[in-house]
Amino acid sequence: MIVKPTSFKNLVAVENGKIKKISNMILRKPLDKKNQDKKITKNSICVVCTYCFKERKLKWSKNIKAICHPFRDTSIFPKELKTFLFSESDFCDKLISPVKYRMAGWKEKQYDFVYFTINNTHGIRNKGLYLLPLIDKVAGDLGLKGLVVNYRTKEVKNKYGGIFHEAYKKMQKEWKKIKNIKIINKKYSTKEVCAIMLSSKFILYPNTADASPRLLTEAFIRGRPVVVNSSIYGGWKYVN
Repeated sequence: MIVKPTSFKNLVAVENGKIKKISNMILRKPLDKKNQDKKITKNSICVVCTYCFKERKLKWSKNIKAICHPFRDTSIFPKELKTFLFSESDFCDKLISPVKYRMAGWKEKQYDFVYFTINNTHGIRNKGLYLLPLIDKVAGDLGLKGLVVNYRTKEVKNKYGGIFHEAYKKMQKEWKKIKNIKIINKKYSTKEVCAIMLSSKFILYPNTADASPRLLTEAFIRGRPVVVNSSIYGGWKYVN
């Protein structure tokens, strides 16, 4: 059955020949047990999709019967709960994502690689931005023509003073020394991201504390190989 992206369907399960409705619940950010009991209905399946679930110990509501997740390590979840290696990035398909969009000025494979990141604390914390000087050096050594797309530059004030913010301030100085990679500071649409991917031979993901980035599977449906950080929290399952 094909369901249109704009439509909404309830999840169902079959038990002993009878159909049971399952509430659609996505627990994107960790909630304490009290709020889980309050907001999550009985017999729910929860899809966890941020790094917080891996790094924080969480008590789970009895309403949650199963967890879909992107992580290699399942010990972070209670043993009595069923877990499935099934992440948001699995829901990537040509039906809903452009695969052949082109933009003027962007030629087929004009760059060896492209790296999508965020020039702020989150980029350091999750997207592997601290590795940019190393990426630049390797690109120079191998004669690769690289592209970095920084799609958000604003720093959040509540991050000031933290360990990753300090690293970010140092990274800002390094950012200016990059020689072998073109840097574009602009947020692109989904169609434009498609065109940029098609202009590169492969897509680079130095991401670390990232719960299975959707851009990874978008690269696959657009026919582009990927290089992924082996320490990434989620997304490793797509790469041999």
